[in-house]
Amino acid sequence: MNNEMRNVVILTFLAVIELFSSTIAEAYPTFIGYGYTTCTVCHYNPYGNGPLTDYGRALSATAIAARPPYSTKKTTDEKLGAESQFLADFIKLPELIRPSLNYRGLYYATGIKNRPTENYITMKADAAIALQFVPNEFFIVASIGYTPIPEGSGQVSGSTTTPSEWISREHYVAFKPSRELGFYMGMMDVVYGIRIPDHIAFSRSRTLLAQNDQTHGALIHYLTKKYELGLHGFLGNQFQEEGVRISGVSVKAELEPVEKLKVGASFFSAASNFRGRWMTALHGKVGFAEGSGIITEFGITRDRIKNQALVSGVYGLFQSMHKVFRGFHLISTFEYYTHDLNANLSRTFRITPGIQYFPMQRLEMRLELQSTRILSEPAVNPDAMAVLAQFHVWF
Repeated sequence: MNNEMRNVVILTFLAVIELFSSTIAEAYPTFIGYGYTTCTVCHYNPYGNGPLTDYGRALSATAIAARPPYSTKKTTDEKLGAESQFLADFIKLPELIRPSLNYRGLYYATGIKNRPTENYITMKADAAIALQFVPNEFFIVASIGYTPIPEGSGQVSGSTTTPSEWISREHYVAFKPSRELGFYMGMMDVVYGIRIPDHIAFSRSRTLLAQNDQTHGALIHYLTKKYELGLHGFLGNQFQEEGVRISGVSVKAELEPVEKLKVGASFFSAASNFRGRWMTALHGKVGFAEGSGIITEFGITRDRIKNQALVSGVYGLFQSMHKVFRGFHLISTFEYYTHDLNANLSRTFRITPGIQYFPMQRLEMRLELQSTRILSEPAVNPDAMAVLAQFHVWF
């Protein structure tokens, strides 16, 4: 058996093991196909990520995840929704406390055509708690997570310390005086663009707003049936050294002209002692049929590192999700990135078709084939192929 076939067999075998050995999930923006155009419906954080609310847990179990194999015809969606809460089979928690555990791992094989490289990484291993002093009005969210530092990874530019493997991705206080208006203060993800869980996507990695790029600050969130607006002022990650903290402001505005269609724009401006960064993006989400949708984002980044010239880049994202049956989706992602428009450097195209499966509540699995092509004058490099198997479990 050649190396390429061996990698595919290994990944398929792992996917089958995960299917039968584990018993929603961090939501995807393409879930607009289920009729949900805003993240605040299911998450404490109005722009997604982080722990789910009671409603979000119940929705994942009754609309998105497949019915578990142990269920019977007498097992109603109401029962599945009740069982989706934290350790619901063993303990009934007071309304004040809402704990959660979240793990996401990735096994990948690159260079499958010639020199295969296999690896497994822990993308996310978090424990979080939400204290609901007044549900949906006044609450506190805090988390701690394990993030292994890759071998050979460098320090943050300008820093003399090594990043810690234990971090808090968010801890904030929220106050919502009305259903439309919310104030959030603490450490959160920066409000910008479409927040997808794929942190290696160009729309996240090249904007430097990936899974560990949170910041301390204050967010004002305003939501109506037609409009959603977020204004985020931030002071940088206060756990980092003062010289490398990037502080500034971001704005995200969206309009929902018709049902299952949301269009908007984002703006970001920030600086540290070493870097100045300005970004803007146009983005949209549209749902069609039940459980199927498309998201897209097109953005421009402009960076000026101390004593260096201004660099302008462009990135693009197009992702579609099609529901085949309850719990099972086909996903296709198309990406584009240019690091420097002025220097006529290489252009990168990435295509990633795959499948996403929620075999039961609390479990998500993805299997994808990723092809990356880099075009640079005057040569065209061979496509780089990779197979990615990802699973996500939460309690």
